[in-house]
Amino acid sequence: MAPHRLPVSARAAHLRGVAKMTSSSLNQSKDEGNNPTPDPVMETRAQLDALDDQLIALIRQRAVISAAAQSARIAIGGSRTDLARENRIIGRYHQALGSAGRDIALNLLHVCRGHIFRTPAAKPRHAFLGPRGTFSETALLTLCHPEDGSQVAMPSVDAAVAAVRSGEADDAVIPAENTVTGPLYASLDSLALGTPPVTITREVCIPVHFVLAAVPGTRLGDVRTVATHPQAHAQTLTWLKEHLPGVRYQPTASTAEAAQALLTSDARHSAAICSSDAAERYQLNVLADNLSHGPQAHTRFVEIARQATTPAVNPTGNDTTSLVLYTGHQDPLAVIDDLASHQVELIRLHSRPDAATIPEGGYLWLDCRGHIADRRLSRAVSQLKRRGKLTVLGSYPTV
Repeated sequence: MAPHRLPVSARAAHLRGVAKMTSSSLNQSKDEGNNPTPDPVMETRAQLDALDDQLIALIRQRAVISAAAQSARIAIGGSRTDLARENRIIGRYHQALGSAGRDIALNLLHVCRGHIFRTPAAKPRHAFLGPRGTFSETALLTLCHPEDGSQVAMPSVDAAVAAVRSGEADDAVIPAENTVTGPLYASLDSLALGTPPVTITREVCIPVHFVLAAVPGTRLGDVRTVATHPQAHAQTLTWLKEHLPGVRYQPTASTAEAAQALLTSDARHSAAICSSDAAERYQLNVLADNLSHGPQAHTRFVEIARQATTPAVNPTGNDTTSLVLYTGHQDPLAVIDDLASHQVELIRLHSRPDAATIPEGGYLWLDCRGHIADRRLSRAVSQLKRRGKLTVLGSYPTV
């Protein structure tokens, strides 16, 4: 039987219908390719990005308002920071968000004090034991670029630490220990005692070399009085006994202060033991150099900041943790045993006596190898807390 054939007009209409359907299907496929099914992950990430943009804008706005509040306080004679208010803010975040909230508050305060969104007026202030030309200034410039904020000379270690506590300075660099004469107890006491607590953020060791300097025209045989810091005097005593026996010693707050003082008095028979930088700064003549005990003399300096507004320093693998245990009359050997039982290496131990100037009844200063985040050290600290009040002064790297 011959196949049934549609009339030409009918076949044409049929083909047009097929073509229309095919075109419609192709267009639908094309549309579907241009408009894929929404990705829920991408949608939520876009929402999070939008929230982050809002948070960043709010934080920047808070930083501006915080700077205005700071300027208003300073204008009426107040300090740069309001410690009571900052502690309330930290407590509020901690109560609302737990331990993570405390970290958020600390970082937020850090930002609002000008550490990230800096303006020329909000650059950090770095305190050091002055005047200009001290080894403390050298240590500070080793840690901080000269253009990174301002350097503020302080008349004493206590004044430098107090400036950090009050918010007058953002941080300070002070001497902690010398390889010849040992620890500087004035520095340790300033850090261990007083409130609010401070934290050590970094340490640096620098070589210490002394010169004997005097005003132009003074010769070595003319010197009757030598002025310097007690630590410098102790480190150069052997040289003094050999070359200037019987000379009168005048203590000063720093080696650079001794050099500076020669410019403001009748100094024809006086000299200062100071750094070569200080001698050059105050335009003094060097009568003798290499006064210290050999080339191995170094002083260790620590950088400190206020604990409440300084985020913890992350482990570097080359860290020291400083602890202060207010022991009263406890046996230091028992404390050493506690550390040894957790295989914690003790680098330094300093015992301060029971004295009227230490109301806590004395303390032990412990420098341990490692970071507080290390499991063994963390467990050792927990055990030491059972012996009395313990303060962690920071886990920090050596620069």
